[in-house]
Amino acid sequence: MGADVDLHTQVEMFYARHMQLLGDEDFEGWARTFTEDATFGGSSHSEPLRGRAAIADGGRRGQQVLTDKGLVHRRWLGMVTVDPRQDGSLAVRSYGVVVQTERGGGSVPVRPAVFEDLLVPSQDGWLISQRVISRDDQP
Repeated sequence: MGADVDLHTQVEMFYARHMQLLGDEDFEGWARTFTEDATFGGSSHSEPLRGRAAIADGGRRGQQVLTDKGLVHRRWLGMVTVDPRQDGSLAVRSYGVVVQTERGGGSVPVRPAVFEDLLVPSQDGWLISQRVISRDDQP
């Protein structure tokens, strides 16, 4: 059980850093938490983003929309399950929610979703090689 707890803690710490980079608008740093050839897709994407550059650009474009509307988003991931695979990768599933705050206004939860990631080991810990987000408000 100890190894499972240690692995789960590593994954939780990875996601804390990953989401804080996005929240801090460090899109290059956030993109470096993905592999060079990562894919990022889901119900709100017509086609998956492919590669770090496209993922960073997608983050920047999304932030610009929020800035133009006077909104701030904070993302929370929880209820994380970690399933090690034979090849050393990890299938990780979690629930996520975005908390949206209007500048000078209140906060509301928006866009509940399921995150399904494939994490691969790297020399510095873990990287996301594949992400699929299934939003609760979209088929």
